[in-house]
Amino acid sequence: MATGELLLERRRSGLPMVFLDRPAPVPEIDSVTTDNRAGACAAVTHLAACGHRRIAFLGDLHSIWTAAERERGYLEGLAAARIPVDRGLIIRGSGEIPPGGGGAP
Repeated sequence: MATGELLLERRRSGLPMVFLDRPAPVPEIDSVTTDNRAGACAAVTHLAACGHRRIAFLGDLHSIWTAAERERGYLEGLAAARIPVDRGLIIRGSGEIPPGGGGAP
């Protein structure tokens, strides 16, 4: 059974279910999301309006819906500000959280 079908079966059996921060795989299940794309675009537009021209994107794996939406917004913001895309300023994480203290000096 596919994931969407299994979730839908569980939902129809009465299990309360809401997806958070990403769309549900089937329209019959509710989800609560933010507009990641518009937010990233607004951030880039604001920075550009303040005179910044080298604006980096720090994101997660492109396969993660929220990360992909944010990157789309980043690119749209650059385009709106007529700032050329510098692929060297686009940095994606591995999608993994390092073991405790991995980011500490």
